[in-house]
Amino acid sequence: KIAAVAADAAAADDAASRLRARVAQLSSRPASCPGAAGGGEATDETGMVLTDVFARLDQRAGELAEAYDRARIAGLACETAYDALKGN
Repeated sequence: KIAAVAADAAAADDAASRLRARVAQLSSRPASCPGAAGGGEATDETGMVLTDVFARLDQRAGELAEAYDRARIAGLACETAYDALKGN
């Protein structure tokens, strides 16, 4: 089960990396409105901050999901061992 969780975490990390790259690509596009601040500069501080926040949130969510999966597997193993001792 732990190997399956690790494989799922690796797949999620790959998907997250692709998503972060796409967010970075979209945030570096010129503003579509000519009246926007900076007259359509290639990047703006807000986009960069949002990209960074998204990347951090995504990374932390992945870490938490992996930790909770491992804790659940350990809990189920403990429950199975306890049931075996009780004779259930």
